[in-house]
Amino acid sequence: MTAFDEDHILRELVRLVGSEDCDLIARCSRGGKISAKDAKHFKALRERLAGIGHDVVEQYIGREPSMAVFTSDVPQGAKPVDAMWCCVFPAEAKNPDLGLHIALAVSAEGVDLMLRIGAGVAPSPLQERLRTLPGYDREGLRRLLPKYGLGRENDLADLDEWLEKASPGAAISRHVRADELDYFGYEIGQEMRHLAIVSMVFMLWYCYEEDEAATGTEAPRIRTTVQRIVRSTEKARRVKDLHQYACQVCGLQIVTPAGRYAEAAHIRALGRPHNGPDAKANILCLCPNHHVMFDTGAIYIDDDGTVRDTDDHAPVGVLHQVPEHRIDAVQLAYHREQHAR
Repeated sequence: MTAFDEDHILRELVRLVGSEDCDLIARCSRGGKISAKDAKHFKALRERLAGIGHDVVEQYIGREPSMAVFTSDVPQGAKPVDAMWCCVFPAEAKNPDLGLHIALAVSAEGVDLMLRIGAGVAPSPLQERLRTLPGYDREGLRRLLPKYGLGRENDLADLDEWLEKASPGAAISRHVRADELDYFGYEIGQEMRHLAIVSMVFMLWYCYEEDEAATGTEAPRIRTTVQRIVRSTEKARRVKDLHQYACQVCGLQIVTPAGRYAEAAHIRALGRPHNGPDAKANILCLCPNHHVMFDTGAIYIDDDGTVRDTDDHAPVGVLHQVPEHRIDAVQLAYHREQHAR
């Protein structure tokens, strides 16, 4: 992808998934002939889902290359339609049904974002890797759980039990209701990229990286450059302007051929179960690295602006603030309750 990708920016400025897409699937879930208008709608939804999947692959390529697949057919006949989906998976897995993958599924009830074990997985080295996932990686995944759960269909006590059972089809997932999509639908692409990054760092690299001890040689490494352009709401854009697009944690100001770049991080996440306010006081201007670290709970912020490492609570810096941008201490306290133990 080029540094200035107009098609990608356009996808970020539109609502990628909305309640009308859920209504479409609800109409067609009972079977019967699909109207020409609904068939056209299905085609547009498929193209949007394909765009989300390809964006994840193009913008974040970790040590292991990834691939995207999505609903292959646009419904035409009388067969009921339950969901439309896209997923991203490591190329090493060959088939998403046989390995770990990041998926987005649109149904009549809403959207599910998932880090999922393929339904076709049998007892295998992959399951053994999951059971032996190191403690540091487990802690990184746990930081997803305030926003994501261990799947709506299972009754597992915690992440350790999820990894131990490594059941085919099991998922760390987040459900967004159809009536929440009129807002969250704008953020869905960014959220899937975030899930992909966290999954790559804390699980997929370990599960699919060649075992160096077994081969006696160092596994090859690929140096990559990541460019991510993320949609800005008016409030988020205002916060970035107030800080001149410099990270409030480290001061980094990224300048690209397309202009200055920073990311807006909500202190208390929007939507269920957190229901954070869409307000400037609930937004930070961060670089991509500190955005991921803050969202996953690797760092937290005291009321006096001290930025601390979550593992040992040691100070790592002081949050840069300006008089025109007051930070809501209530939201900082909520973030600490979720992550700082």
